[in-house]
Amino acid sequence: HDATPASASEATSGVDVADVLKYGFGTASQLGLICAFFHLLDRLGFGSLPTACVPPLFAFLSLRSRVFSPLDNRRPDRRTQGGAAT
Repeated sequence: HDATPASASEATSGVDVADVLKYGFGTASQLGLICAFFHLLDRLGFGSLPTACVPPLFAFLSLRSRVFSPLDNRRPDRRTQGGAAT
């Protein structure tokens, strides 16, 4: 197994700054989309959610956080990788 870094910057710092910034932007965007979604529901007259709806909603959002994610979240296709793990 080759553990060589992908770039010279990773070899020296150990941190891929571009990826850190990308995921920071993705997280902030995801939070903004979720807030905008609930704001839209409020504007459409749905009002506040009943208390009983809050835990299932947060369970759904935590398990399916990719619903609002702007990042590419496709899973690797093992067939195209010859069955090798990623």
